[in-house]
Amino acid sequence: MDAGSPSVCFATAATESFLPGAVVAIGSFRRHHPGFDGDVVVIYDGIPQHRQEGLQAACGDIRFE
Repeated sequence: MDAGSPSVCFATAATESFLPGAVVAIGSFRRHHPGFDGDVVVIYDGIPQHRQEGLQAACGDIRFE
């Protein structure tokens, strides 16, 4: 994307009990859109730091909001 284009991201929501669903959503998106170079954002509530780190290890570069 050039500097004049708006930023694009893939976003999903997650709670600690929905982490498996977030992993599937992110993995499926990346599998079907291998050329995607935007941010992956997880909008979360109540996910402890060690779980966030585990999700990053499983899914790559993710931003938590």
